[in-house]
This record gives sequence, structure tokens and C-alpha cells, in this order.
Amino acid sequence: MKKVAVFGSSGSVGSSTLDILRNNRDKFELCAIAGGSNIQKLAEQAIEFQVKNVAVASDNKYKELKALLPNHNIVVGDDGLVLLAQEKYDVAIMAISGSDAIKPLDALLGNAKIIGLANKESIVCTGSMLVDKAKALGSKIIPVDSEHSAIFQLFDVLNADLVNRVILTASGGPFYDKPIEFINTATFEQVLAHPTWKMGAKISVDSATMMNKGLELIEAKNLFNLKAEQLDVLIHPQSIVHSFVEYADGALLAQLGYPDMKMPISYALNHPKRIKIDYRKMTANDLTNMMFLAPEFEKFPLLGLAKNVLKDSMESCIVLNTLNELVVGEFLEKKIGFVQIANKILKFMDKINIEKVASLVDVLSCVKDIKIKFNELSK
Repeated sequence: MKKVAVFGSSGSVGSSTLDILRNNRDKFELCAIAGGSNIQKLAEQAIEFQVKNVAVASDNKYKELKALLPNHNIVVGDDGLVLLAQEKYDVAIMAISGSDAIKPLDALLGNAKIIGLANKESIVCTGSMLVDKAKALGSKIIPVDSEHSAIFQLFDVLNADLVNRVILTASGGPFYDKPIEFINTATFEQVLAHPTWKMGAKISVDSATMMNKGLELIEAKNLFNLKAEQLDVLIHPQSIVHSFVEYADGALLAQLGYPDMKMPISYALNHPKRIKIDYRKMTANDLTNMMFLAPEFEKFPLLGLAKNVLKDSMESCIVLNTLNELVVGEFLEKKIGFVQIANKILKFMDKINIEKVASLVDVLSCVKDIKIKFNELSK
């Protein structure tokens, strides 16, 4: 039986992971969970799965959680997450959002045999650092994002030098077929109304700006050791094809599946063997009405910005990712409108410069510095 930890268990990916574990109790033992502000859900998960080790992100949530779980081992904050990550697991699902995942992900390396990675920001910010360290310490990173899971399944490592292109598909979010005038006046509710995927608020906003796909391009470059010119994006509103890999002999391979995160999650959980899960089967209608479109960069300037940063330094990637987290946070707090997300990121990109990074400590220090400079520029 595989010992499993789920970091970000109360979120969308975490909840889907626990659904799979719930239906495969003979294969997996849930040993640890970590969550954010949804204390009630975290407590319910711990009780249902009899998980003794629980981490909560916020110090001020500790008493509330302890009252619900008096007999559990509860750890708090970054240090608590790292402590939990230093235990031994067969599989750990990393579904904490944003750069907050960097420290616990680093701690998992060498302690978890397989890491199902559902956090792109950690790889965007650290380049090949964590990927290389994972290989050195014997941990296998298996991406859980549907696009990168597809690439992982299609990518022939023995013929990596014969890969011509990797094409990530994008749903296009709620605005791919809307005019700029509509996008510029989009409401909060329209931004969060993703047409094909059930996702958290932050990633829904990133999908609406298509920054999500830009960050995924950077992640794919680092995960699969690709060059910027080998990577491209196609808008595919049906979200049936999750990625393409093209080889030097002209073969264009695609991975298809109904838009449901349980497939890539289950693939990571039981790798290298697949497991049976409940899923919606493809119909002829699904396969005959597929559409592929080139992205319009005028409508999605942040995707164009990310493609340019893809060719640039790791430092630029850190600035882009951190700015996006901060500005999207302002939008979710309803401090700014949707159109201001792109405007503010584009405006601040050239105003924030950071020192060259050479270690994980440097990366974390740079993230802190960018947040300070962002607050100063926002005054």
C-alpha cells in the first residue's frame, strides 16, 4: 500500500485527489494533509481518512483547527509544511498554489519517491534547480496539470533530441471568442466563469488573461529541458486535446481526454501503472466538433509577454510570476478591475530588476524583494 501526502488537500486538485483515494483504499494510505483557510473541510478530511499529521498555512487558524482535531498532530506555517514534507512518502501531491509551494516542494525532494506536481509557479521561479535536484535525490516529478501530464505521457525520453515541437493547448478561458471591448468591461463573475474546467479562483483569473498558459510554457521548458522556439500554444475551447508533441519524422502525437483533473492525478498517484477511475467517455460529437485557433496576442497581452520572457533569464520569470500573483490577488480582493491586471503587470515589468540568482535561497529572497518593490510602486 502506497503512503500518500496531499499538500493543498482542501483545494480543487486536493479534493479530486481524495476522491480517487476514497475509491482506492486498498491501494493508498493517506498519511498527511495540508491546507489553507478552509479549516472545516481540512478537519473533515483528517477525520474521514484518519490522518494524524495535518498542516495549516496560517498561524491564526491553529486554535480553530486544534479545537476540531484535538488528538491530531497539527503543524503551522512554512516551517510546518517543511516539517511535514520531510517525512517519507511513496507519493506526494503538491497542489499548494503560488510561490508558497517552493519550500515544501524542495523539502519533499529525496523524501517522496513520486511528486505529483500541480504547482507551476515553483518550476517557473526556480528554473531547472528543483528539477535537477529531484533527479539527483531520486524523486520523480510527474506533472499533474493536464497539459504537462499529456506531454509527460507523450514525451519519448530516448528520442528527446528528435522532438521538434511541443504544443500546449489552451481553452482560451471565458473570453477567447469575445471582442476586446467586451473583455475590457468584464465583470468579476464573468472572469471567474471558466467554460470547461472547475478550478480555483486564482487559476480561473489566470485562464481569463491566458497568463496561465504563458506560465505553463515556462514550466514546460524547465520540466522537459526544451528551448523557447520548440514551444507553442493553440486555443482549443473543447479542452479534449491536452497537448501535442511533434517529432523529427513528422509524427504529431496528441493526448486526449475529457476535461477532468482526476485522470492526470490518478496517473501520478499510481505511476507507472494506471488505475481504473470513473470518467466520462469520449463521444463522436466530442471528436468531430473540435476547434483549434491561434491565440490573439492583442486580446491576451500577458500571453505575449510570457512568450517573450520564455526567451529571457530566470530572473525575468521570477519577476513575471511574482507580479502576477500580487496583481491577481488585488483583483480577487476587488481592488482593481480585470483590464488593470495586464496593464499593471506590463507597466511594472520594466521597473523591477533583481540580482542574478544562483540558489533556492536567492529565489526566495528575490520574491520577497519583488513584493517590497511592488508595494512601493503601487503607492
